Amino acid sequence: MRGLCKRRSRMRHRMYLLWSLRPRARRASGLRSPCVGRASPGGECNRDGRHRAAYVRQVAKWCCFAVLAGCATVPAPPNPLVDASSGGALAVIPVRYAPVSGSVGGTGGDARASGAARGAGAGALGAGLLAGLGAVIFPPLGVPLALALAPYLVGAGAIAGYVGASAPLAVVEDGVPEEQRPFLDRTLSDALSDLRLPELAGTALVRSVTTFTPYRAEAMEGVTSASKEDRLDYRSLRSRGFGGAIEIAVTRVGFTGWGGEGVSLFVTAEARLIDTTSGNPTWLRGMVYESPTYRFSRWMNEDAALTRGELERACRTLAERVVDVLLLATEPSGDFGGIAPDTCGVPIAEPEPMLEIGPQNRLPAGTPQVSSRTPMLAWSTMPLVPNVANRSTRDTDGELRYDLRVWTTEEDAPGSIAYERLGLTGTRHQVEVPLAPGSTYFWSVRMRGTVDGHPRAVPWSMSNEPPVFSKYFLRQARFAASITSDAMKRRTCRLDSSIPCGCLDYIPAENFYRFKTP
Repeated sequence: MRGLCKRRSRMRHRMYLLWSLRPRARRASGLRSPCVGRASPGGECNRDGRHRAAYVRQVAKWCCFAVLAGCATVPAPPNPLVDASSGGALAVIPVRYAPVSGSVGGTGGDARASGAARGAGAGALGAGLLAGLGAVIFPPLGVPLALALAPYLVGAGAIAGYVGASAPLAVVEDGVPEEQRPFLDRTLSDALSDLRLPELAGTALVRSVTTFTPYRAEAMEGVTSASKEDRLDYRSLRSRGFGGAIEIAVTRVGFTGWGGEGVSLFVTAEARLIDTTSGNPTWLRGMVYESPTYRFSRWMNEDAALTRGELERACRTLAERVVDVLLLATEPSGDFGGIAPDTCGVPIAEPEPMLEIGPQNRLPAGTPQVSSRTPMLAWSTMPLVPNVANRSTRDTDGELRYDLRVWTTEEDAPGSIAYERLGLTGTRHQVEVPLAPGSTYFWSVRMRGTVDGHPRAVPWSMSNEPPVFSKYFLRQARFAASITSDAMKRRTCRLDSSIPCGCLDYIPAENFYRFKTP
């Protein structure tokens, strides 16, 4: 079995090369296009070979899914709270050192790295096609020749891609334009001086622990790190009934651009779990929040209301993500960044999701019309512990519960929560408060329960199409790490973080399910 998993690990690397052929695209809020992801400037649907790459991406996705299914496991992160002597209490320490802030300009290095990866992928694909052709025409010579040439094809493709991306006409300056950065940086600085992000994140983390788990959580006043290098001793918290201490720190905040299609805000954070018995860290997670894309001026209008609102949303979202991954084990597989079919989380039944069909690939979810301002929302159930043998939907210690949220829409992106019900017992729910007429709403649901005495949940439901592409520096900030007494193993998400259910710490606007009231 170990040899089989090693072979599958090598296959994952080969599939990554194929995956690198896909386009780097995102969609500006409020813009539609017959292409995947973000609308391309000028409406050039075939820019960067999107249709060809979409086909390759779909083939690679399902090949990876079939290959990796046998090695997928779902181990929960080390959790000192399961120790009965700890009393099931978590100490929350908001780290108060100032995050790095500022707008991010054009990333020529990203373009070159992406070009090299795509070139290597093209070389690998060429080697595969050559091997297939050789197997058909003359197997004794064709296949060995293709295998011998494969490393050279991959290397040559990587060099060609790197050089091509370095050419002046090939580089896309997709950062925040130079003339806009001072205004955005000033707006961000003013917002950060008014908002206390560590306290916001700590409060949201405490609320999420007490709402969705049986554990107790308390924010520690006066206990914090002055810098990222500080390592405090939390063993004294053990005598106060805390089995674990979790530090949550906002590490970087800024704006980034998408090739003239608008500006988005990003927030990165890190959470670290410390066992209060030994005083040693046992778990580390890097998380990323990316806002929808808006026009440059929109971030500064109305006393920067949008900027402040997105910063608060980022803190709440990432704090809930800590609880989801650490205490509810919602990560889809033990190999960080799993692969899933079209739907993430519980399947949506009513209103039935709409997926518009483009020339070569799916577009973002459509908007079905409901018949009432108090619509009936329905979903299906699924195993709490997927990809594990001998587990069934009902293999839990108690009754399944469902959490439902409905958001308003602001410029084709989720706004504030308009309706929320936690702990529902059935798979159907009729909204009890009339919603606004003729309005579009986003919605999501997730399932919770108890398995082997521990709380578990599945991710919030969303569509896995379209894929989502992040900047290189944000992909590096999204990581998982397991820590032992002598080493820390850090893993960034595989497959370029493009599968929403596999790696993302938030639900992109394009991947939300939605409906429209009459």
